[in-house]
Amino acid sequence: MDTKESTLRPRWLYRLLLLGPPAILIVLEWTHPTTFPTQLASVEWWTLLHLLQLPLFALLALSVYLLMGNYRDGFARLSQIAMGVFVVFYTALDAIAGVAGGVLIDYARQLPVEQQVGAQKAIEFLLTSPTLGWIEQLGRAGWGIGLLAAALAVYRSENLWVPPLLLALSALTFGLSHAPPYGSVGLIYLFLAASWLEFVPKEKEPLPTPS
Repeated sequence: MDTKESTLRPRWLYRLLLLGPPAILIVLEWTHPTTFPTQLASVEWWTLLHLLQLPLFALLALSVYLLMGNYRDGFARLSQIAMGVFVVFYTALDAIAGVAGGVLIDYARQLPVEQQVGAQKAIEFLLTSPTLGWIEQLGRAGWGIGLLAAALAVYRSENLWVPPLLLALSALTFGLSHAPPYGSVGLIYLFLAASWLEFVPKEKEPLPTPS
């Protein structure tokens, strides 16, 4: 049974939404600071980067959602649902730890010296709190389940192994962290898988020979 269905039209818009978000984030994630934000000399880029990531992570989830719109099986639907979980919790993580954390750090550094130590401890407690940790884990779980389910959907429908392998690798690497090198590498895997499925011609079934 054919498990594919028609997807977004026009085609150029579909390709833009499919490949644009991971391509942009591949570049941005290489610039993501790997130092704890309170230890950064300047938090301006930290805050701006996480502001940019809020819409881009939503568009990234849309990329996977559109890719799975080509398939009808249960794994494709599971992937789309998981992308909803990813959007809710990963953007919440970015809003709290990235944007709010950066703003608070910038404000704390303007306080008198005797007040900065207490403010920094409060910020570090926020950024390492168990609640924020659970939000992060749920966001990662949404990504991991979504990409693994996508890999299974593609494998079952296309009978290919390279794109599903790339999707599974994206689940594992970006699922570890969106900071470098994992974030960019994981999105490269996704970009390559989506490009393969979009641009590499499918092998046509041989025509039946007359008896």
